[in-house]
Amino acid sequence: MELPEQIEISGYICNIEIVKEIKVSRKRCYGIYDAKTKTIYLDKNMDSTRMKEIFIHEFMHFLEDIYRLKFDDNYLSTLALGILQLVTNKKIKWTE
Repeated sequence: MELPEQIEISGYICNIEIVKEIKVSRKRCYGIYDAKTKTIYLDKNMDSTRMKEIFIHEFMHFLEDIYRLKFDDNYLSTLALGILQLVTNKKIKWTE
């Protein structure tokens, strides 16, 4: 999966970094969004489908940050899975 190094939304820049390993409170996780640096960190040791799902989840944390929203983490996981299914649906033509 190829991701850009940055994404700009509403004038805010979100950095994206693929890293060897992510640990939070000594627990391994597959992705995290750092609101201070506006950076999404993704563990490189995932299959492509899982990385897409985790990226969408962490991107939604970025949106949550810049638009000052508050979502439950389980809610974001469910939304990320639904959005992944929507954008990978072969029956939808996104170009005109």
